[in-house]
Formats: sequence, structure tokens, C-alpha cells
Amino acid sequence: MSGPRLAAVLSAGLIASCNLVVSLDDLQDGAGGASSGTQSIAATATNATSTASATATVASTTAAATGGGGGGGEAPGYDDCVESLGPVVRLRLDDAGGDSETNLGAWGGSADYTGGRTSEAPLAAGSLAAASFAPDGVLQLAAQGGFFGGSQAFTIELWFQPPADYSEEVAALITGTDGFVLRIEKRLDAMGLDSIRFRFFGNGGGTDRVVIENLDLSGGGVHHVVAVYQEAPFMSGEADDLQIYVDGAPPTNLATGTETAMPALNGSLTFGNGFAGPIDELSIYPAALDPAAIEALHTLGMGQSATCPPP
Repeated sequence: MSGPRLAAVLSAGLIASCNLVVSLDDLQDGAGGASSGTQSIAATATNATSTASATATVASTTAAATGGGGGGGEAPGYDDCVESLGPVVRLRLDDAGGDSETNLGAWGGSADYTGGRTSEAPLAAGSLAAASFAPDGVLQLAAQGGFFGGSQAFTIELWFQPPADYSEEVAALITGTDGFVLRIEKRLDAMGLDSIRFRFFGNGGGTDRVVIENLDLSGGGVHHVVAVYQEAPFMSGEADDLQIYVDGAPPTNLATGTETAMPALNGSLTFGNGFAGPIDELSIYPAALDPAAIEALHTLGMGQSATCPPP
């Protein structure tokens, strides 16, 4: 309800209250019969109660519509949070029936489908659909030259649901013997656990670095994965240049292998790569997202309330 209409309702409530006071004074002065005075009080009180109730309902409805005490609309959701973090790649994966997916990120353009793929039910809040891939299915997007490699930090985010059988590189950029992969593997760990690994390699075999998170994916539920690459001071004993967050939880393992930066990579990004389970809301950010942002993305993507931190 607009401000003028709400003010009119409140004014009507005040007038009704004044009528109730006048009727009581008239009764005390003997004006009118006892019966008519009682009826006047009852009618006026009923009117005042109804008006107050209506006014409270209007105020409550208005507050709900504006997000509380005069706020501006609904609280930001998952889509808003993703956009605010400035991805260079954002593929919603809601058009598997078509030939391409529009890149809503800063690089623009579109990613092209080849091979078999299927449109699936959405996995994240606000999503319209997800995509799964046949063994020959892939989604390909030209990477911006010079973006991947060296100390340029980046973050890959996606949602997935494991199929019955899988061990695929759901995101990769490989040129010759150099590249990086984000791979979801079924029960290849010696402990009998599934795993998610983030790895880069190159320089004629002289570089090979990886981080692995082991987990049980046998339940077949939806999971949120975030892979982070950032420059790290290897010589200080840290090895957090590669990190994997699963369902918003912080990493439990450190990277191992050659202590050197990612080689310069130019070529095309590929997604899906035969992964038969649905993948949804895939984004690449030009920075290492911090734990607060990653936790917020997971919470909002699950349809729950959270505050998205500033980029």
C-alpha cells in the first residue's frame, strides 16, 4: 500500500478512537438512553477494533513486501551473489537442448555443445535446468589469452550430482602437454572413497601439482564444488596454492608436487567431458574467492539465507 493510502487508514483509526471517547462522555452526561448509549459504545468499539486490525494487517503486508522496515525488496539470492563477484565465465547450463550456452560472464560470447547431452532438473536455487553429457558430450569455450598461468588467481565453481559411474574431468584446459583439470573420480582412492582433484601440469613433464579431497559420493546427492588457484609462498612451508571446497566446507588437504606456478595456458576450456550426471551453474572468477564468499554461495545456492560479502 502506498504512503498516502496507509496514512488515510491510520487517520481513520484515530477518528474511530475519538468517537469512542465522545460516546463515553455523552453517556456520563446522561445524553441519550442507556440502551442507545451502550449500542453506540459497542458499535464504535467494534469499528475501532476492525480499523486497528485492518491497519495492522496492511502494515504487516507492507513490511513483508518491502523486506522489513522500509527495505528495498527481497534479500539478494544466489544469482545476485554470483553476479556481484564478477565472474569472467558464467554458464547456467540451462539450454542443453540447443547448440550453445551464452556466457553471462565478463568475457561474453558463447560456449558450444558437441556430442550428446541431456537437459536435467536444476541443482541450485534460481536455476532453470542443468546438463548431463554422453561419453562424447562436451561444452567448449575459448579462453581469454594470457588469463590462465603464472600468478593469476582464479576460482572455478559448479554444482553436480554424481551418476552411477563416473571419472571425468568436468572442467579442463589442455594444450599439448600443458593444462589443468578439475576431475571427479569414483572410488579410486585406496581408502575406498570417491575423490575430487584439482591438478595442473606442463613444462614438458617438469611440472605436476595436485590437491585431492576424498569423500563419499555414494549417496547420489547434490554437491557444490569450488576449486581455487592462487599464488602461494612455497618456501615458507605453505602449499595452499590449490584448494578444493566441497559444500562450503574449508579444504582439509594441501597441494603436493612440483612447487612452481601454473604454466601459461592458451586454448579452449572444456566442460562436462562425458560426465553423465547433471552439472549446473558453472562460473569462473578472476580471483581467489575467500572462505566467506564460498560459504555464502553454497548457502544461497541451497535456497537458504546468507549475506554475500563484497567482492
